[in-house]
Amino acid sequence: PTCAWDCPGICEWSGDYDLEDDPIGFCEWVVGTVDDVGTDCIDDCEGDTLTEINAFIEQCPACINSGDPDSAECDIIDE
Repeated sequence: PTCAWDCPGICEWSGDYDLEDDPIGFCEWVVGTVDDVGTDCIDDCEGDTLTEINAFIEQCPACINSGDPDSAECDIIDE
């Protein structure tokens, strides 16, 4: 989403990138960058976009902890 374009590293995950290619890497970026206490890069996001971003923040730790990009925990990332 455009409201997150000021998040460091967003270019790596935008455009034609398919989250199925590396859901764990994406989640590590979400948890380490977007959900980082010192990062305010999603402060201008709102509504459905913010809801979707917060869903990633909630779901990503389970995907990372699974260690398996094909796990059910990671499948939910690309839905």
